[in-house]
Parts: sequence; C-alpha cells; structure tokens
Amino acid sequence: MRLTLIALSLLLLLWPTPILANMGLPMVALYLPPAWFALLPIILIESAYGVWRFKVPMGRAFVAQAVANSVSTLIGIPAIWVILALIEMFVLEWAVGVAPEPLLIVVSPIVGAAWLGPGAEQTWWMVPLAVATLTVPFYAMSVVSEYFVAAQFFRHLPRQVIRRWTVRANAISYAFLVALVLIGWLLPRASQPLFELTQPLNEQLVGVVFRMANPDSGSRRGETSLMQAVRSGDLPITRKLIAKGANVNSADDDGNTALQLAAARGDEKTTRVLLDAGADINARRKGPIDYAALHYAAYTGNGPTVRALLSAGARVNDAAGGGWTPLMIAMLYGRPEVVEALLAGGADVNVRSPSGWTALKEARMRGHSDIAERLIRAGAVDYPDGSRS
Repeated sequence: MRLTLIALSLLLLLWPTPILANMGLPMVALYLPPAWFALLPIILIESAYGVWRFKVPMGRAFVAQAVANSVSTLIGIPAIWVILALIEMFVLEWAVGVAPEPLLIVVSPIVGAAWLGPGAEQTWWMVPLAVATLTVPFYAMSVVSEYFVAAQFFRHLPRQVIRRWTVRANAISYAFLVALVLIGWLLPRASQPLFELTQPLNEQLVGVVFRMANPDSGSRRGETSLMQAVRSGDLPITRKLIAKGANVNSADDDGNTALQLAAARGDEKTTRVLLDAGADINARRKGPIDYAALHYAAYTGNGPTVRALLSAGARVNDAAGGGWTPLMIAMLYGRPEVVEALLAGGADVNVRSPSGWTALKEARMRGHSDIAERLIRAGAVDYPDGSRS
C-alpha cells in the first residue's frame, strides 16, 4: 500500500510547493502524488500476486486489495505523515539545543525524514535517504492494515498464508512505488503537473501539523501575523498589518522573514509591497542553507518575483550555503523564466561551488537540456572536474 508518503515532492518538491518552500521539503509532497496515482496498478499487482502464489479468486482478491489499499493510501499515508512530522518537530527542537551541527546534518534526514529542511535538494543523498527511512514505517503499516482487511475477505485461509501474501505483495509494490517517487524527484519538470494536483492537500496537512504542534499560534516556528498573512497569500491583510506598524523584518525561529516567504511563493505583488515597506532584501535564513529572498525566488518562485528583487538591489551572484548562487539553485526546478530573469540581471554562469559544481552541471544532471543550451549560449564553460557534494 502506498504508505510511502510525504519528504524529499522536494522538495517539489514537488518537489516542495511554493507556499511551503521556505519551510523545507515536507516529504508528503513527494510521496503522495505517486502513491495516489499509482493506486490502481498497485491494487492489481498485489491482487495478482495472491492469485498467482496462493490461488485465491481474482475477483475477491481485487476487491480485498482495493479496500485495503484505498484505506492505507487515502487515509493512512496522510495520518502517518502527520504523526511522524509532529514527532520530528519535538525531537529536533530538543536536539538543536544539545547536538553539534555536523551531527545534526547527518542524522536529520533520518530523524527528520518526514520533513527535510530547506536546501535538502541541493545534496544528492538527503532525499533518497529520507525516502528509504520513511519506507520502513509505511511498509509496516501497509502490511498490518492489509493483513486485517484480507483476513475479513478470506476467513477460510490460514493466517500464515494471509501474512505471507501481504508481506511479499507489499514488498513488490513498494519497490515499484519507491522507484516512482525517485523518478519524480529526479525529473521534476516532467512530474510537476502531477504534484500540483495534490498541492492543496499537502498544504492542509502542513497546516494540521502546525496547529497540532502549537494550537495557540498555529505555528511552532515563531511566525508573526504578517508572515502568516503572506504565507496564506492574503495581500489585503498584509497591507493592513503593515499600515498598523507590523515589523516587516521580523524573523521566525529559522531566520525567515515575510519577504523570503513571499519570494518563495512567487508572489510578486506582496514582494513589492514588502520592499516598499522597507523589508531587508539581504536578510538570510539561519543555518547552513542560509537563503536570502533571491535564493528562495530562484528556488520555487518565478521570473517576475526575481526581477522585482533584482530591481530592488538583490545581489544576483551571492552564494548561499554550499556555495550555490541563485542561478545554480534555479536549476533544481529548471524554470526558464527564472533563468532568463537571473541572466538578464547579470548572473555569472561560471560560478563554481567549493566542490567545483556549476549551474550547467546541475542543469544537465536534472535533464534540463534546453536550459543547459541556454547557459552555453550565455558563455557557460563545461568544466571537466567538479562534484555535487
């Protein structure tokens, strides 16, 4: 069953959706779309395995697996992700105060597999590791739930037979599902339409986690009312709060400001309102992935927002943690309008990270062939050395 949920959509993580981008990559955004849209093939796989291996009637096997998989996929995946995300919030909040940063970087994709931090997609290992980690509890939940459902449909079968059926059939279907999730992660442009269909649900699940973690404020990250208005895309309320004296440069617990959030959402109008109100265009997020507004706009924003920030004085070649410039970050999704806006703003196509990685290398690795050609026309050099890590 598709209890392979959240992390890594991506980010996009989706890959992470724009509204979630500055909060990292809730892995439900990466897992949920393939899980839901592969539901019928998975039902067929698991029922066919029962017919082939244990000689059960096809019709009854199909109905049993349809019921079991529908429950676990439509209800189980979101519910389990919410539980894991809540556990992660409390555990990591405690760990940040006592564990050294290098250790946190290593263990966070495991302990924090449900919800990876911003910049996870810049590494080659964090999202796959989170996928592998999440697969364990989701697989266990699938086996248990399917066992009980199948037992109701096949009361005459020995319990040991039903157990073997659910364990082995889920092993096959999970291998298929994990492959789909990783393909979606590696090919974000091709899979983005699919991810966008589940975006509203992803955002609702994130809201549920915030409200359950802190019922009084709706957020455990120190968001101000202004930031919450920006996050929800409520421009009239944003204007009213600014008019009443809201501090546009207040930051949440991670160092994100309202401007960074607006930039991540690709909200050009709100971005301009905040800039006119004196928002610090160079404010950085805390931690190793220290994004400013332009990095966020390059990540999950759009061309107009990038241009608004550049016209207000954003530094186009400033590198974030890991030495990645906005142009390099833009390669994660490969939006042509973002790339064009950055190039028009003077982005250096040949900046290299400390490990020698470039925007051109990232574009090619992601399969953005048109953008790679555009970078070459802009003067990008295909350096023979360099690694992504």
